[in-house]
Amino acid sequence: MNDGSASLLGRFIRGLRIPLRSLKLILKNPPLFALSLLPAALTIGLFATAFQGFKTYLGELNSAGGRWQTFIAWMGQAIYLLAAAVAFNWIANLIAIPLNDLLAEHTEKRTHPSIHIPRPFTIRRYLRTVRIDLFKTILAGMLSVSALLISWIPLVNVLAFIFSCWILTFQFLCFPHTRRDMGILTSVSWMRRYAWECLGFGFVFFVLFLIPGFSSIVLPLAVVGGTLLFAECENRT
Repeated sequence: MNDGSASLLGRFIRGLRIPLRSLKLILKNPPLFALSLLPAALTIGLFATAFQGFKTYLGELNSAGGRWQTFIAWMGQAIYLLAAAVAFNWIANLIAIPLNDLLAEHTEKRTHPSIHIPRPFTIRRYLRTVRIDLFKTILAGMLSVSALLISWIPLVNVLAFIFSCWILTFQFLCFPHTRRDMGILTSVSWMRRYAWECLGFGFVFFVLFLIPGFSSIVLPLAVVGGTLLFAECENRT
């Protein structure tokens, strides 16, 4: 392996290590741990609601008459599960934006060296930050749906997977980027500069979010991780 390949691999591995670093930082800092419980609790509540709805749907499915109707119902269930898997994490993150933004801001204070930018709190600035993060999250959700649609095409599905990893990274870099007034194009340019770190980050969190029932824990890890990724890349420049 030449030096260039080794360097790219090292950058990719740095992104892969972010979840472990996030977990260590959260466990070592009680304020971060407390803040992490808020989006986690919200996600658990959403998951419980979705699970109850699924149980109701499954009961109706079992009581459906006729094999043909049952087959159609099972096909509907498969489509439902696929759509739910894509939409659940996006909706949870969308609702938890104010909590996640607060968690990311407190993470900035605990990076070494600190990347926190002291700014006086104002309702206007806070609402602006939430509005921009909301827009970026909705955009990421729309792109995720597009990636899901093209993932059924042979060969293209590999590119769709890489694209999905990038979108996931973009979603959790929104918090440190928005506080620095970085728009979408600036955020994309930043991600291109640190493409391999972003790909490693997106890959590992994409896999973690796929684990059933684990997304409640992964969400605060990803929020803290996005801030750590930004801090590490910025401090190396």
